[in-house]
Amino acid sequence: MRSTVLTNIYNEEYLLPYWLEHHKSIFDHGIIIDYRSTDRSVQICKEICPTWEVRTSVNPSFGAIEIDVEFMDIEKSLDGIKVILNTTEFLYVDKPLLQIFEGRGSCSLGVRAYGPYSLQEEYPTTLRELELCVLKDDVVFGFEYTRGRRQIHTFPTGNYGLGRHTTYNPSEETDNLAILWLGYYPWNQHLIDRKLQIKQNIPDSDVKKGYSYHHFYDVAKLQTIREEWCRNGRPLQEVCSPLYKMLIASTHDNHSEPGAKT
Repeated sequence: MRSTVLTNIYNEEYLLPYWLEHHKSIFDHGIIIDYRSTDRSVQICKEICPTWEVRTSVNPSFGAIEIDVEFMDIEKSLDGIKVILNTTEFLYVDKPLLQIFEGRGSCSLGVRAYGPYSLQEEYPTTLRELELCVLKDDVVFGFEYTRGRRQIHTFPTGNYGLGRHTTYNPSEETDNLAILWLGYYPWNQHLIDRKLQIKQNIPDSDVKKGYSYHHFYDVAKLQTIREEWCRNGRPLQEVCSPLYKMLIASTHDNHSEPGAKT
């Protein structure tokens, strides 16, 4: 059974190399939907995962409903295991996907996401450095990413609710998978610039409906959220012991050389 990860990108050259390096050893294939990036994002995809597909989006902007429709149209053409992740979402597994899905038939597994926060700025240059930074003592985690769960599934489509944080398919929980959500970490100017650029691609129609409001936060609002979580978060071992163990295992397996398997 083949496994495929899908994502969409617009000028993601900061996190994208880490995201690709991490997922290329977990999945058989990847499909990247490019929203006409003007940086090196497409080139990075071809360099790190030359056999993966890069497609130009049929959508001119980040319309929330339109994004979901495009993804699900692609899912219909895929057999096997599939999941849609943002480039801030790093899926961790404690065993190969085929073993996790063995004997389950058609199913959807809801995967929780956990976000790290720190008052320190960090500038990792490799995937291993990034993971080691996440494991530092000063880093705390949100109890659970509150927008729902990502679905990794074997159905024709994910049959998602708006934003793909819920599904209308039958869904099960599992401790075999967890997501490291890098929405506010590593905190540095690259991350801030990435977050601030997204709003330019949100259509006015979505703004009027109140969709994607979090992409319009300014730096002061982002900083306030970060500081609040730094006060209220807890160590990863307390918040999600399985993800902590998977991260530890990944740092032992992951080499710092470019192109290393994770």
